[in-house]
Formats: sequence, C-alpha cells, structure tokens
Amino acid sequence: MRQTFRPWILLGLLLALVGQSCRTPSAPELRGISKFKVNRRNAERKVQFQMGLEVYNPNRYRIKLKSYSLKIFLEDVLIGEAQDQDLQVLTKMTATTLDFAVRTDLRKVLGGIGGVAGALLTGKKGLSLRIVGNIRAKAKGIGKTVPVDYVKELPWKEMGLR
Repeated sequence: MRQTFRPWILLGLLLALVGQSCRTPSAPELRGISKFKVNRRNAERKVQFQMGLEVYNPNRYRIKLKSYSLKIFLEDVLIGEAQDQDLQVLTKMTATTLDFAVRTDLRKVLGGIGGVAGALLTGKKGLSLRIVGNIRAKAKGIGKTVPVDYVKELPWKEMGLR
C-alpha cells in the first residue's frame, strides 16, 4: 500500500503549534502583602519602607520586570510611590515575592493610618489597597509597558489585625 504525502496535515500541525505559542499571556495575580518594614526616616519627614507583594505567574514562561513606577493607595489615600529599575523575575507557574521600596512623607503615612483607624471603627471587613502605575515587562524576548490599576480588599486577618 502506497502512502501519499498530505501537506494539509503538516500545515494543520504547524498552525496548531504557532497558535499555542502566540497565546495571550495570563495576567499575574496579586495574592497578598508580606515583609512590611520601615527602613529609614530623616529630618525632612521623608519615610521609606519595604513591602513584599506575593505575585502568582500562571503562565508557562517566566516574566522579567524591567522597571516600574507605581502609586500605592490605602483606603483611597495616597501613602507612597515606588519606582525602580532593578530586574525582578516572576518564575513560571509559581508564586514569587517581589520587594518594593516605597517612598513617602510622614503626613501621607499619618493620613493612611487615619484611614485604617476609620475602617476599624466603622466595622469594615478589611482595607482597600489600590496600586496604579506602569510596569515594563519582558517575556519570550518581547517587551511591553503594562498599565496597572489593581484594587484588592485585604481582610484584617491577612494583615494580622483582629
């Protein structure tokens, strides 16, 4: 029995492979906050603190974060800004804790504490964290600037309160 070459089978396999590799990447998920620590305070009422964000990368490839410029709001009060040029990597299909250095002044921190106290007194189930800005990322050799407007309700238990 003679077999004939069927180019449409090869074409179908090639299209399936290309379609799989060009899938739109899934957005990483913010899972929580850890490692909150005040680093320094100076005479001009400037404060810098470290914050770790646990981020899950659901993709089958790693994502490199080249730089970011973010504003952090707690209960709709701007508490600080984070900007960095250091490379951080989200490993494929795992949760990674990313370290952010947030710069602010004492007045903003006090305003954020006021929002937290108000939320505690009014009986809210947690705090509203909002992160707004831009992240430059690179995956599979392709770079992109991604706008970020992320809102998460943080339960008191997750923050060690109540």
